[in-house]
Amino acid sequence: MQHALEVTAFRLSMGLMRLLPLDAASALGGFLGRTLGPYSSASERAARNLRLVFPDMPDSERRRITRAVWDNLGRLGAEYPHLAEITDPRSGRLELRNSGPVTNHVKSGRPAIVVSGHFANFEAMHVRGARELVRTATVVRDPNNPMIRDALEHFRKVGGGERVGKGHQGARSLIAYLERNFCLTMLVDQRMNRGITADFLGHPAQTPTAAAQLALRFDCPLVVATMERKRGAHFIMTLSDLIWSEQTADRHQEIARLVGEINQRLGTEIRRRPENWFWLHRRWSEEVYAQAGL
Repeated sequence: MQHALEVTAFRLSMGLMRLLPLDAASALGGFLGRTLGPYSSASERAARNLRLVFPDMPDSERRRITRAVWDNLGRLGAEYPHLAEITDPRSGRLELRNSGPVTNHVKSGRPAIVVSGHFANFEAMHVRGARELVRTATVVRDPNNPMIRDALEHFRKVGGGERVGKGHQGARSLIAYLERNFCLTMLVDQRMNRGITADFLGHPAQTPTAAAQLALRFDCPLVVATMERKRGAHFIMTLSDLIWSEQTADRHQEIARLVGEINQRLGTEIRRRPENWFWLHRRWSEEVYAQAGL
């Protein structure tokens, strides 16, 4: 019954956003997000993360960033029914920068792995990547409610590509896709207890290693993607040059190096535009917060 109620509310809200023009839907979502979101307990988590990373930042600036994070989250939700328009190259909504290296690599029939974080509208980033790179498989975390998962999939599939769930079965699927020379895309900025400890924004954080392990195993390049919301429903998606593993290096050291490189590139973008990243999740361990007096 709870799942049915949740999916009903979800479909009604998405139906409303679909009826509105994209800019109006995005603006309404942003208004709801920045108006209601700050009252959530997750706002304190965002403030705690910001105090950890930017200890000298004024409280007023932390509140501004947290409010902007909620604005973006509201916009992201409202933009789901409009992913086709956002990611259509003809719409001019999403400017793609430095796509040549990975596009040429994938179109030559070789695999690659694109990693990113929860920047701006990260769903649009995945969909545009599928449009651009043709053979893609995206790692997704399915919602707890399977009916909402099916509804989200309806919006995500506009760009084509495959979706892979997390877990052991998903890991086997990733290997199969790389064997077929697909391009994998995944978000790697959230805490993973089974990962390795690596510096992230100046503090040790448990970090997933799957992308680095697969890149080393298949001798395929990594690419770091970032997404920036410029104004309203307009974005810039930037792809890094190809990052290659060193096949003759010690395996564990090379995985640690690749993970560190990814974290450093993501961290640079987060520091440049902190309001563009999702500060609401618990990225660091309680020990790290305690050491910082938080």
